[in-house]
Formats: sequence, C-alpha cells, structure tokens
Amino acid sequence: MAKIKSYITKNGDVKYKFRLYTGINPKTNRPTQTSRQGFTSYLKAKNEYLRLKEKVTQKNYWQTSTKTFFDIFTEWYNIKKISLKDSTLLSYESYIVSFKPLFNKNINLISKQEILTCLKNITTNSQGTINAKYHLLHSIFEFATKTNYISTNPLNFITVPHSNIIIKKNYRFLTEDELKLFLNTVKKDSFKYYILCRLASVSGMRIGELIALNWNDINFSTHKITINKTCSLNTNHKPIITSPKTKSAFRTIEIDLKTCQLLEKWHQKNKNNLIFPNKNGSLANTGIPKTWIIRYLKKHPELKPISFHTFRHTHASFLFVHQVPPKIIQKRLGHASIKTTLDIYTHLTEEFEEENIKKYLKNINY
Repeated sequence: MAKIKSYITKNGDVKYKFRLYTGINPKTNRPTQTSRQGFTSYLKAKNEYLRLKEKVTQKNYWQTSTKTFFDIFTEWYNIKKISLKDSTLLSYESYIVSFKPLFNKNINLISKQEILTCLKNITTNSQGTINAKYHLLHSIFEFATKTNYISTNPLNFITVPHSNIIIKKNYRFLTEDELKLFLNTVKKDSFKYYILCRLASVSGMRIGELIALNWNDINFSTHKITINKTCSLNTNHKPIITSPKTKSAFRTIEIDLKTCQLLEKWHQKNKNNLIFPNKNGSLANTGIPKTWIIRYLKKHPELKPISFHTFRHTHASFLFVHQVPPKIIQKRLGHASIKTTLDIYTHLTEEFEEENIKKYLKNINY
C-alpha cells in the first residue's frame, strides 16, 4: 500500500504526503521518483497515489504530448459549450486572455513559475474575478490531467492569489424626491423610458429581466409579474433570451396599481409581444438603456448622476426604510445569497448615518 504520511504544517494543520517511484526517465535513462504533499485528507492522497501508480504501471507516466496550452483550452471549451450558457462562455473567452503567455507552450513543459507569473499579473483584478480566472485555469489543467496529456494538475499545489486592490461596491441610490424628479423629467421626453425606469424602481428587477419581459409575464388583475428569463449576449455578442443563472432569480413579485395601469396604457401603444423591444421591434441589447441613461443625464444636469442599476438599489433602500425583513427583500430581488442583501443594507445604513451626522454638524449653533 502507499506510503502515505501525515505531517503538521506551520499553521498547525494536518496534511498528507507520499513519495512514488516513477520508472526510468527516457530523457536521462535514470530511475526517478516523485513526491506529492499538501493533501487535506488521507483519502485524497491515496487517490492521487493510485492514479499516478496506474500511469507508471501502464508505462505512460513519461508519455509526452505535443499539444499546446491553447490546444487543450480549445478541446476543453468545445466540450463545455455544449452545456454552458453563452454568457458564461463569453466570460471564459475574456478570462483566458490573461493566460496568453502560456498559449503556444507545450502543455507538458509549462513550469510552475510560469503559472505563478500569470496568476501574479491578475492580482490587480477584484477578488471575485481572480477566483474565476484561477478556477478556469485549474479546470483546463484538470482536463489535461484526466485526458492523460499531463501527469498531474500543477494548480493543485498553487493557492488562489489575493487581490492587491480593495474595490468598494457602489450602492448609489435615489431618495424619494430625487426619484420623483427623475421620473417626471423622463415622462415629458419618452413614455417608453418612463415606464421602463418606473418599473425598475418599483420592482427592483435587473436590466436583463426587464428587457426579456413579454406581456404574458404580467397578470393585470393580480398586479403580479412572473420573472423566469433574462436577456444576455451569445458568443456572437447578440442579445438572446435565456433562463436565469440561479434558482432564486425565478420569482413572482407584486407591483403597485398605478404602475400596472401605466403598463396597460403602454400595451395599447406597443402591440409587440416584448414589453421593451428595440426600435426594430426585436429583442433589445441590455446596453441600450445603460447608454441611454448616460446620454440623458448629460442633457439634464439637474438630475442626480446614476447608472441604470441604481433603480434596483433604490428599490432595495425603500424596502429597508419601510423595515421589510432582509429575507423577504432577498426573495423579491432574486439574490442567491442573503449576504448580497445584507451588504446593500450595511452600505445604506452607513450612508444614512453619514447624512444624519452632517445635518447635526450643520445645525450646531453653540
């Protein structure tokens, strides 16, 4: 049986390691052995030992491949694209560019240092992006391991790097007066965008969910909207309707009577099945409302500068002010994690505290 040994790390954790004879290296004609460590359990160490021993027994441990890193990525990508959404594939296409220095290198000859250099270069990203890029790289090398292009996954022995920057999320929101001013101003210029912005602010829906809406999703008698799809981009950067990414995004929410009546009025003008189509009557790109709001604010400097996503945060802020429990807000907004909801709540609380302190300081008269 494998000579798997336990050891204690500097942090006091119990880890496992082993050493294995790997046969004659055809390049040097000398006997070799390899060692592995860092396993968090005896079973994981044993499984890796048995996998490597099988390769040695089958005399293919030293089998080399002429495949490049990009060749392996392409094979991996072609398999993944059968089951993954286009939006996910687009993110893979953008992330893989970070590992361009590895593209033309033989998959067998990529050193640990070369991988570390690539990972070090992405530490200027947010931690979430770093995690996503790391796991993409790990998945590609794991695929190369399972398809016998390489003997072991080097990423198993490299930890996820930490971001060098701290990104403070922008949870900008509008007060009730600021929202009224914005909507009344837009109403004079575009009924369509007035309805879109109003619905965004009273429902908290994401822009992709709003663009994907059709009239069958609205029950005018109960004032409820069923959210079961979203608009995203395919690999050709064209808008398509897909199912939401998470189960929590599937939901039915209630809206106010006035907004429902305004939607009925809009329905009389817009006979398209889509509630918010583009000028040609087809599915709009989610970037259109985002671009529109930037241009609109330039024409109206009296309005508070915001992004389209601000309406979602504004809706969340109104719910918090009216003391709606965070769990209910999470369900209404379709957050997969309560942490996301609480992060917004914490930020809003800090802003309210800051505003109150400023008011107090201004009114000091002693």
